[in-house]
Amino acid sequence: MNSLPSTTSTISSKHQSSHRMGWVLACVIGASIMCGVVWHGRAFIITGTLLLIVVAGILLPYLSIQKLLAKITPLQHRGRVGQGMPVRFQVENQNWWPWGTTIIQLSECPSAILPKEKLREHMMPRIERNGTCDEVVSLVPISRGLFPDDIGTLVTRFPFGIFTARKTFSISSQSIVWPEIVPLASRISDARYGGYESSATSARHWGDEGDIAGPRPYRPGESLRRVHWRHTAHRGDLIVCERESTTSKRLLIRLDLEMPNREDVQTTEAYEAAISIAASLIMQAVAENWHVDFELSGHRTWEGINPNGISPVFDFLATFDLNDQSRQVDRTVSPRQSTVRSVLVTQRTLNDGYPNGRHDEILCTSPIEPSIDVNRRCLWLPPHSDWRNTLQQTGSILDG
Repeated sequence: MNSLPSTTSTISSKHQSSHRMGWVLACVIGASIMCGVVWHGRAFIITGTLLLIVVAGILLPYLSIQKLLAKITPLQHRGRVGQGMPVRFQVENQNWWPWGTTIIQLSECPSAILPKEKLREHMMPRIERNGTCDEVVSLVPISRGLFPDDIGTLVTRFPFGIFTARKTFSISSQSIVWPEIVPLASRISDARYGGYESSATSARHWGDEGDIAGPRPYRPGESLRRVHWRHTAHRGDLIVCERESTTSKRLLIRLDLEMPNREDVQTTEAYEAAISIAASLIMQAVAENWHVDFELSGHRTWEGINPNGISPVFDFLATFDLNDQSRQVDRTVSPRQSTVRSVLVTQRTLNDGYPNGRHDEILCTSPIEPSIDVNRRCLWLPPHSDWRNTLQQTGSILDG
């Protein structure tokens, strides 16, 4: 597989050499004309030959590109920022003659961190007449969203670089690129919560798979679903069978965003870092069998995310943009329960007026350091720091 940096640098050097050859050819034509005028008329034979080469250099790329058909196909439906994705490049040559010097250009869709399209190029080898060239290249997306953009460009030129012909083509297949996910080096701490949970609650995976602590009398106001009817019939009284648990294993992750100024690099990086941190926490918590609720403040909420339910959440985050108002959904956030652990991830500037009292921990990616009042429960991860390395230790930092 070809890596993108080496491919791009090779193409750039070939572009420069082609332009240099074009200037050399122009100088030779000028010299032959001067020789024909000053020295001998036979020099015009060389001039005519070179002019024929120039005409061929203009016509051949234009004629050839009409029957060059390009196709780009990502080989996986989903990917992540920073991870290689296999992409198939295909070019079919329907001309009567072989052709080389063919370049396929594609770009990533603009996003908050990538306001302008990032152009990528891949040079195809020589294609025989009525033949097809097929190559698989590993490309590394640098921004979330759809990859690649839905329009590609086919570029070809005569070897001397005199004339360049271009043709656009549509890309029907696109992959969804999830935000960057940083693996946590340790487990998310659950030491804050202790005590017992009923067997009914544990069956919904809110508790650990601990040993049965034993039956206890039914407490007024509890749901009858928690009643263990076999023990009730044996003892003649309502009995609830309780299971020991070290935690409620319920986690609420709230992501609070504001649209950054795209002219400010740090605020856009903080915006993307907050999305990446929230996705990393969701991935880690679901892998550890937490009951995960996720709230994208002012837009959507998800309850009870499990391994099978991660894809819809991350697909939404991949294409989420605060400029797209049609995605906004008004949802009433349910009040926090005492057994729910709450983590806030935000790129907003935290000050005394920020309503953060209902969160156990806060992860802030703002370039501006939070105020002292909230700093006790806040982990500051500014974009100019090594926040990825710090985030890897988040499991041990978010202790009870």
